[in-house]
Amino acid sequence: MTRLLLILVLCLPIAVLARDFGPTPGELSPPWDGQTFRTISDDATGLSVDVPMHAFRFETRHFGPDLPAERVTDAYTVSGPDGIEEVSIELFDDREQLGLDAFFDRHFGFMTLNAAVRRGRTVGAQKRPALVVEQPSAPGSYARVSTLFATGRRIVRVTCVNGESERAVAVYERVLASLSFRKAGR
Repeated sequence: MTRLLLILVLCLPIAVLARDFGPTPGELSPPWDGQTFRTISDDATGLSVDVPMHAFRFETRHFGPDLPAERVTDAYTVSGPDGIEEVSIELFDDREQLGLDAFFDRHFGFMTLNAAVRRGRTVGAQKRPALVVEQPSAPGSYARVSTLFATGRRIVRVTCVNGESERAVAVYERVLASLSFRKAGR
């Protein structure tokens, strides 16, 4: 049993927690007023994004650049006052330089199953073309909204984990509007 556990542990990707902003679990923080944001920057990827000023956690994880294209290289999580994830930001390396549509078709086609709706939009101050996938709720899961766009060699997927929560949608829209990179790719 010990060997099996050791083998399983060695096969799992190891994430390095780079930074964690926000209150520690159990720590009191003023409630978020729904309007005040702070800008967080990550030197490892050049990401800059606005997150709620109070009562929210922002966590970063970096997995490394040598993963297959369909694997996340960097992940960011915005969790609400109750500790539940509300918005996720995931970075993928488009090393084959497929571009957004071809990368989506190759690696994210599963997102359009089960009555999901796919549409276009623009995001951020740079008005980047983006794909939006709206996945309806199902037993045991909230409705999800994901927006994907390309920047340099990166494909960025921003997901509102609970598309039925006004607060989560507000945070998601602010993340999309403010998200930028100081450097275009890895």
